[in-house]
Amino acid sequence: MAQKIKHIRPSRSVLPVSVLLILLCVAGFLDGMDVSSMGVVLPIIQHSLHMNAQSLQWIISGYVLGYGGFMLLGGRIADLYGRKRVFIISMVLFALASLVGGFAQDGSVLVASRIIKGVCAGFTAPAALALLLGLYADAKERNRALGIFSSTAAVGFATGVAIGGFLGDISWRLVMFLPVPFVLLVVALGAIGLRPDPEAQTKKRFDLVGAILGTAGLLTLVLGATQAATYGWLAFATWGPLLGSILLLAAFLLYEHRIATPLMPLSIFRRPGLGFAGIMAFFMQGNYVSYQFVAALYFRSVLGWSGSQSALAFVFAGLIVVFMATRFAGLALRIGSTAVVALGMTLEALGFLWFFLMHGHMPALPLVAVTQLLIGSGVAASLPSINITGLVHTKEAEHGLASGIVLSAFQIGGGVLVAVTASVYAASNPAMLTKYTQALLVVVCASAIAATVAITLWRHERATK
Repeated sequence: MAQKIKHIRPSRSVLPVSVLLILLCVAGFLDGMDVSSMGVVLPIIQHSLHMNAQSLQWIISGYVLGYGGFMLLGGRIADLYGRKRVFIISMVLFALASLVGGFAQDGSVLVASRIIKGVCAGFTAPAALALLLGLYADAKERNRALGIFSSTAAVGFATGVAIGGFLGDISWRLVMFLPVPFVLLVVALGAIGLRPDPEAQTKKRFDLVGAILGTAGLLTLVLGATQAATYGWLAFATWGPLLGSILLLAAFLLYEHRIATPLMPLSIFRRPGLGFAGIMAFFMQGNYVSYQFVAALYFRSVLGWSGSQSALAFVFAGLIVVFMATRFAGLALRIGSTAVVALGMTLEALGFLWFFLMHGHMPALPLVAVTQLLIGSGVAASLPSINITGLVHTKEAEHGLASGIVLSAFQIGGGVLVAVTASVYAASNPAMLTKYTQALLVVVCASAIAATVAITLWRHERATK
């Protein structure tokens, strides 16, 4: 019989743990939804605000830039200054930025609001995940909660396309306004029910130099990756930021090794599974976002599907994640999270391979159904298991930082690999293969590498037991 859950929250709270879990999951859902919901309404925004194409892409890139660039800093600040405090403040600012963007009459104001929303999400996501870990003392219940949180964030990303498409038919501004009432509800109930962090060390010295170097390094990395899809890899707008990110991150690691109170103690990477989880997060998110990029173009240009029809195809995989993620989280607790990560990455790779081999050679329904079944099952298995692998061996005082590392890997993987895929798609030679096939080949190869690494580590763990 499972051990009875021990609540770490003060007993005077009027909200049960299940309600607090829902609140944190809503925050994760909104963060994921905002990544993908604006893409389908870009043509409408361009006509409404008279934006040029270069400015328009920053509505998407700006959010990803802030989200991926500030995740690590957000996680560490949550550890030092209180996860509840950081969570509530960043959610309020997220809502305010949504309102400003929704009322924007100028493209630059909308882009600025999207960047601010991304930065807020970079603080909200690791704080929410760290708060979730603090709700449970029992490992089984904690892993089950991780599965629920991971699945709702994934569903937010997967359904964001559909939500944006349906609301965009009415007004693109509704897509910006949508999070506001949910955020206000989360903030109101969270202020009542979430416990303050007794371990927050508000008097501890803050590593300002490390914060600047680390955040600047991540920002330039994501910036360079997002620029590649527009300007190509040989343009200075791409390789300049990427070179800068290498220098900044090298300086960050060197400085963190020498300082007494670092922003990111490098000793955290001695925690079993954290480095592996970061690598798998990079590939899992990057592969899926890259596939979605190519598949959405294929559905519209080749199959002639509308935006709503294409969105429903992706929602099918999201529903699989909803119903299966918690079950895979339980399986990870029984047989080991590394094994389930290997299973998930393999299923995801098989889904990409099926679409790669069969597109253009079979009817759309079986092509999409099998692809989404395999990919949805793969994400459902790997997403919660990656989080469990990366966080299970960290100390409570490190939960925010560890969450920030894993979540940063998810976002950076999405930015980097989709940039590679988009650049291959744009430079493809139709005389050799179709541009869809060439771009899909990138996804297949990357997913095969990730699955091989996961299987190799799993087999190594089995051999050493």
